[in-house]
Amino acid sequence: MIMSNAYADIPLATGSRFAGIYLTKIVPREWLYDAILVDYTTGKVITAVTLLSGKNFLQINTVPESSDYTELQKNAEAGDYFELKLTGIITAYGPAAQLALETYRYHEWVVIFIDQDKNLRIAGNKEQGMRFGADFKEIGKNGGNTSYGMSLIMESPCRAPFYSP
Repeated sequence: MIMSNAYADIPLATGSRFAGIYLTKIVPREWLYDAILVDYTTGKVITAVTLLSGKNFLQINTVPESSDYTELQKNAEAGDYFELKLTGIITAYGPAAQLALETYRYHEWVVIFIDQDKNLRIAGNKEQGMRFGADFKEIGKNGGNTSYGMSLIMESPCRAPFYSP
């Protein structure tokens, strides 16, 4: 079965077991107008992120307590690199969200997110982006709650820089 492409925001679903939101903004790297320039001596982005005409960031809302960002230093024969990983639980899952999430896995993404220290960060660029994955998990036995997780992963030569639009 092949699903058609659908680009959509993943909104917050309200309910007794969810409170608050954690917003992640994503855009396919092909939608960037220019490369994002970073000053690696300060670790900050020095240019504004500009998108092609008519394109906008998509939003994914996740449960705040579920969101996690890690930067793991790895070693390889080709050289050292960092594995950047952003995860969270998606609260609004249904047919429209499933169609959008299936579309997301075919792209590499530039991602703007807030880390655990409340810093705005950006991962990805015109040349390389984060890969998207979504998974389903049932929590508890005998028909417990369900969880829909998302993960964005990327191998990068440096840590995700800080961003202030």
